[in-house]
Amino acid sequence: MSENVTEKKIGYRDILCQKEYMKIIVANLINRFGDSIDAIAFTWLVYAVTGSAAWTAVIFALNQIPSVVLQPFAGAFVEGMRKKSVVVVSDFLRGGIVAGLAALYLADMVTPLVLAVFTLTISSVEAFCMPASTALVPKILDKEYYAFGTSLNSTASRITELIGMGLAGVLIAALGVGAAILIDCATFFISGIITMLVKVEEKRQKEDINAGVKAYFGTLKDGFRYVKNKQAVMNFCILAAFANATLVPLNSLQSAMTVEIFGVGSELLSVFGVASTVGLGIGTVVFPYLIQKFKPLPLVSVSGIFLGIVYVSMILLSRFTYGDLLLSAMLCAVTVFGMGASVSFVIGTLNVQFMKVVEEQYLARAASIFSAGAYAVMPVMSFLISALLLKVSVSVIFLICGVLCVVVFAGAGILRIRLEAEPEEINSAAVEE
Repeated sequence: MSENVTEKKIGYRDILCQKEYMKIIVANLINRFGDSIDAIAFTWLVYAVTGSAAWTAVIFALNQIPSVVLQPFAGAFVEGMRKKSVVVVSDFLRGGIVAGLAALYLADMVTPLVLAVFTLTISSVEAFCMPASTALVPKILDKEYYAFGTSLNSTASRITELIGMGLAGVLIAALGVGAAILIDCATFFISGIITMLVKVEEKRQKEDINAGVKAYFGTLKDGFRYVKNKQAVMNFCILAAFANATLVPLNSLQSAMTVEIFGVGSELLSVFGVASTVGLGIGTVVFPYLIQKFKPLPLVSVSGIFLGIVYVSMILLSRFTYGDLLLSAMLCAVTVFGMGASVSFVIGTLNVQFMKVVEEQYLARAASIFSAGAYAVMPVMSFLISALLLKVSVSVIFLICGVLCVVVFAGAGILRIRLEAEPEEINSAAVEE
């Protein structure tokens, strides 16, 4: 009872008092600002160097590969290391790599092959950074602060990314692509320095995964076994992957949606972008208050069902707004806002429960598997949609996704799948404390 009372008193103001975690947030925001500028600058650079839209797609695919393939192995590799050190070294390495790319660009030595190599290298380093940064959080932030802490970090990051993207075009026009890339380079070094200032007590695990290949693969196998046997963790992975899969049509078929579903032009894309950003942002801010009042499973189940209902409603109601820009914009804004809020509730709950349920010694490995699964489903879904579009319309694809959302998330609620720690796990954790 006393634990519940304590949780109810927690708010965003309490997170601002968590000095070490705030350092992590500041470092992350600086990183996000640099990444948002780089996202625009790099896309421009790829097209300027190659003159091909196809190469832009290839580079994008190469950027995703390490997240899918390398992260599970990276998680096992960093498990026995000091997580702060891994994050700092990753930031410095990425800063150095980006500096090298900027130097080659200024020397007019950038080729498509060079871009491909640099993309794979940077993404590979990031694959090690992600599980380490996830595993670092429980060492500096208590569990009762997870919901508000992750929400504050996510919301601030999204705002920072919007600012960075807004400034990217101006910076490129005024200073050139090379200067924009150097700004991204500087943000990595600043982020690394701030992370170095984080005070955290860390000890290497008893198992030294660097002792040999056999020990490493033992650690890797143990991580997969842990995720497989931990029902709640497996459920997190499945639901997160499914949530990402259902959003692929919405994100990849935006242009087709405006024409085929709403019968209007590209003006609707701006409405879509603003509505989705606002929906995700407000949902992320509100989510911590909801998770204090509702249990994880009902919150995830109801949010997922609502996501499916809104998906279907968009298609059914678009028949009455087809060809009318104003009515279509209003319908698009309302439905996409609802989708964004629903997704933020689902993903937010899964992320917080993941942090609470997974034991600290397995967190890096489990987080890397969790992330890799969530990323892997997106290209698979993209290929599946491409194949389906040869037979059915965009509207049918959207309807299928909406119905599947309702069925899957309603099924999760009816079957009462586990999204919380087993009672014996909670008791054992209390004894250890």
